[in-house]
Amino acid sequence: MPDTLTLLNTLDIQFNQAKPLFQVKQANSQSIGNSSVTTLSYDTLIFDSHSGWNSGTHVYTVQVAGWYWASILVNWQTNTSGIRTCRLNRNGTGSSVVIGTCTPGTGTSAIGTYITGPVQCSIGDTLKVEVVQTSGGSLSTQVTAGYTSVFTLDWMKR
Repeated sequence: MPDTLTLLNTLDIQFNQAKPLFQVKQANSQSIGNSSVTTLSYDTLIFDSHSGWNSGTHVYTVQVAGWYWASILVNWQTNTSGIRTCRLNRNGTGSSVVIGTCTPGTGTSAIGTYITGPVQCSIGDTLKVEVVQTSGGSLSTQVTAGYTSVFTLDWMKR
């Protein structure tokens, strides 16, 4: 006999009449150490249709199996040195399912790292956003002047 979660997932779309949809953002900046892989801390839940978000660990646990479209934007404070990398980690293995890197220009504007793409997930998979920056010192995420960092998951299909 299947467990309750598996049974409900089998009937999810018909039973719930809603597809999984999730979004969090940063309302407060986070300092990221130089060359340090860091889990991004999101402190504001926008929506979580299937209650997969853990605000203590900043990890989303997949409640419905299938293909998701992941979109992640990380905005950084102004600094013209090094690179900025953002990745979506599945199941804490250190491997990235979606990854993006950018190099800041010589201007005085904040810079954003944006990644997006499909991610196949099973029930119970965990997803977290990790960042690395190599500016030579600590560098914070940007959350002022209309900038913020956002993580969105949108279920596409089984």
